[in-house]
Amino acid sequence: MPDLAVHVCAGLLGSKFLRDPAGRALFVAGNCLPDLASKTMDLGFVSPPAFSEATHTPFGILCLAYAAAMLFEEGWRQRAFLLLAAGSLLHLLMDAAKDCLGCGVISWGFPLSLHRWEFGLYPVEGSPWILLPGALAAVLLVEGLGALRRRGSG
Repeated sequence: MPDLAVHVCAGLLGSKFLRDPAGRALFVAGNCLPDLASKTMDLGFVSPPAFSEATHTPFGILCLAYAAAMLFEEGWRQRAFLLLAAGSLLHLLMDAAKDCLGCGVISWGFPLSLHRWEFGLYPVEGSPWILLPGALAAVLLVEGLGALRRRGSG
């Protein structure tokens, strides 16, 4: 759960460049999409872990973003796909920054290669509890500064 909250915060920060609230929501949803799909497969369908690993690959996020974009009306599909895919890519980059004891996290070449890569910037154990307060503080700071700027200009 804290990992998902960190991804929500990162999605909020990453979507600040979007002016459209619907676009921001899609970007945040995209940042959560790989974990939601993975947990649904693991817990909902009780599938083998190898099945859900595809949700954390570039090929997998393109498939997920495409399937999710089909839920939107035709005029919104392309934009929904791009924003969901962009949010999911941020998710993969964040997960790739983890240090999983050299085992790798993201299979960037899936389905052509199952070799996993990681950047190893922070340890997995307890990382959500370390990152969550910082992510929440960053969101509050950015949103608070934005509110002050809007109040001062209006």
